[in-house]
Amino acid sequence: MTFTHASYTVAWICALPLELAAAKVFLDQVHPRLTQPESDHNVYTLGSVAGHNVVVVCLPTGVYGTTSATAAVSHLISTYQNVRFGLMVGVGGGVPKGDPDIRLGDIVVSKPTDTSSGVIQYDYGKTLQSGRFHRTGSLNKPPSLLLKVIAQMDSDYMLGKASLSNILASSLQKDKVRKQFPRPPKDQLFQPLYDHVNNRPDCAYCDPSQQVNRPERIPEPYIHYGLIASGNQVIKDARTRDLFAQELDILCFEMEAAGIMDVIPSLVIRGICDYCDSHKHKEWQPYAAFVAAAYAKTVLMQVPLQERSGDLEKSVPGKRHWMVPFRQNPGFVGREGEITKVEELFGKVNGPFKVALCGLGGVGKTQIALELTYRMRERDPTCSVFWIPCTSNASIEQAFMGIAQTIGLQDVKPSDVKERVKVYLSQASGRKWLLIFDNADDMDMWVGECASATELANILAPSEQGHILFTTRNRKLAVRLTSPFVIDVSEPDTETGVKILEEGLQKKELLDNRDKTIALLKQLTFLPLAISQAAAYINSNNIKLSDYTALLKEQESDVVELLSEDFGDDGRYQDIQNPKKVDAVGLLKAFSFVAEEAKDHALSLHRLVHLSTRNWLRREQQFSLQIQKTANHLKQVFPGNEHRNQKLWREYLPHALSLAGESDFQREREEYTRLLQNVGRCLRTDGRYSEAAVLFKDMTKVRRRKLGDDDAVSLMADLASTYSDQGRWEEAKELKVQVLEISKRVLEIRKRVLGPEHPCTLTSMANLAFTLYSQERVYEAVVLMEKCVRLQVRSLGPSHPHTKNSARSLKRWKEMAESSTDSLEAPRGTVAPQL
Repeated sequence: MTFTHASYTVAWICALPLELAAAKVFLDQVHPRLTQPESDHNVYTLGSVAGHNVVVVCLPTGVYGTTSATAAVSHLISTYQNVRFGLMVGVGGGVPKGDPDIRLGDIVVSKPTDTSSGVIQYDYGKTLQSGRFHRTGSLNKPPSLLLKVIAQMDSDYMLGKASLSNILASSLQKDKVRKQFPRPPKDQLFQPLYDHVNNRPDCAYCDPSQQVNRPERIPEPYIHYGLIASGNQVIKDARTRDLFAQELDILCFEMEAAGIMDVIPSLVIRGICDYCDSHKHKEWQPYAAFVAAAYAKTVLMQVPLQERSGDLEKSVPGKRHWMVPFRQNPGFVGREGEITKVEELFGKVNGPFKVALCGLGGVGKTQIALELTYRMRERDPTCSVFWIPCTSNASIEQAFMGIAQTIGLQDVKPSDVKERVKVYLSQASGRKWLLIFDNADDMDMWVGECASATELANILAPSEQGHILFTTRNRKLAVRLTSPFVIDVSEPDTETGVKILEEGLQKKELLDNRDKTIALLKQLTFLPLAISQAAAYINSNNIKLSDYTALLKEQESDVVELLSEDFGDDGRYQDIQNPKKVDAVGLLKAFSFVAEEAKDHALSLHRLVHLSTRNWLRREQQFSLQIQKTANHLKQVFPGNEHRNQKLWREYLPHALSLAGESDFQREREEYTRLLQNVGRCLRTDGRYSEAAVLFKDMTKVRRRKLGDDDAVSLMADLASTYSDQGRWEEAKELKVQVLEISKRVLEIRKRVLGPEHPCTLTSMANLAFTLYSQERVYEAVVLMEKCVRLQVRSLGPSHPHTKNSARSLKRWKEMAESSTDSLEAPRGTVAPQL
């Protein structure tokens, strides 16, 4: 039998090689590999289980978490587009509540409740003003068919008809399987407050009296249905485990499911290999992976082969989406050859997925793409069009967030938005779409070594119904992205140039002298942008074509330099003040220097004009001054990373990041530490951890070099937290130790030099308390802050802002500790800070 990509209807997702090995045990047949797109970096195992053709994928070794899972599954469903549902199968950490009595080797299956879909992303949400963490958004439920299947299996299990035992017994008859996936003899559960001893690989040195006594039970896997918590951090602390479990009614913790639930309808199956405490070992992992895989096979045995119900159909957009920021140009003329070429290429059966329009800046590439989209809308009302300006990574990020909102994706993080949009487009079965990347000129942005280049490359997954059009000045990049489907856009011919000028002029009689018309067009090198700007200037100043030609010749300037000139009103006295904002913007729009986007009335500056303006500022030795003015303004208006400011900071971020990359700013950046720290914190809140880490690391170096460690401690703390977000645990741990040591040293110095009740000393005391609290040393933080508040009341007064802030923090910490059942008594072996 011949298998194709369309033959496979079930996705089996694993996170560990051990889980993949267990999956392979239960394949009834193994199929030969198939070819796959170059953009798909997964390695697949193909086979059949109970008559279902299954594609098995495992995450990259050592790369775990929700983001990795999202990427892997997104590639899978782009290549295997007939996949109907997914099974996330592997190991997880159990919550030993007692009821249900979850033990090692048991199985937990995701099942929706009245308030949850079956999987909760416990680490995604926002911190409220009170300091409490509020989870936002909800993940998709498993498909209805699979919920019906597990209901049937649950009833069989209650009646003693479970087929899981038979599958396990049959598989374990093979010596190789039994040796690879043995059931360990010991199942030890310790009291939540008792930690593992001496970092040894087993619990041989742990106190036996701290074990929890539980009734004997038949040594076979029990099956539990309920909520599974998913997040990017490993839970290795019983107190943290119980805090989340009690709040959310969790049965199991794991690290990947939240990354796939909104990508493909899935059921999560976890074999319990530990209790999410400090006694975690890998002894139970093989057996837990094995029983989870056995349960997955049991599920597939119950799924009807003929089932094609709507429960498992991919969601199809209900309407065409239109996200084009510009109105149709009524003065567009010519370019029929380029438009026809694009339409023919996209219209071919098995034609190219990507095409590029390549030519000089100002030659009309964007206008061709714009005209193409409006013609397509008129000809094919079912085709969605999305326009993405590529002037910077930030503009691309904002455009993708706009697409996500337009197509109705909910609760999308900026760090995940490209992947989510890609998945949506790949699943848009039967719907046509066109994605336009305008001004894709920066090679490093697309094929460089930075993280953003990798993300953009992954966007370009082929689709039977979709197409991508690039406009670019960079021919090398055009070839890299679309070779050999590059359409060269050159200056228009003479007659087209005349028509463009005619469309732009108010007084058509100015074209009566053909020789003068051609002379002007030659001076403008027939660039459509320059022609439009010349027409606007002529209309505004009511001059002749020959006057404008003479102006160009007198300045001995080319078009780029023309754009750098001061286009003020020549009829205005020199001492009259410049027009106000409305007049100034109107003048810029008249010259086509800026365009107003139809949707939100935002102003878009043409890239060529932007470059020319910068050149003019440098020539006039004004560039550094403008950089400083911009930095000072952003320093005043850029918000903190409180959730209420999210919309505002996302508007300011592209400007702040552009400023941070300017060499003139970098020489003075130590003067803007507070601004850059705010920028980094907003990036971190948005999940843009790599960018935040680079910024914090750079500013930490600058601050330490100029003022020493003592003044860099806040930035070091932010960098340590960002490393934790990235899973760089050792670097984070090392940095946190440094932060704590520096904070203590600063406090001691200020006590000795300034006195114990000096305001600066008390500020250092409060800062140290915050550092202790951020490192989860709650008892020490509370003790120190209590002392700080007492001294502030005596030294500064109860109504002083510093006193109030410290008191509020102290109250919040105590409330958090009480709500989480944490004790504020000193843990055994802890000495209260003597400060």
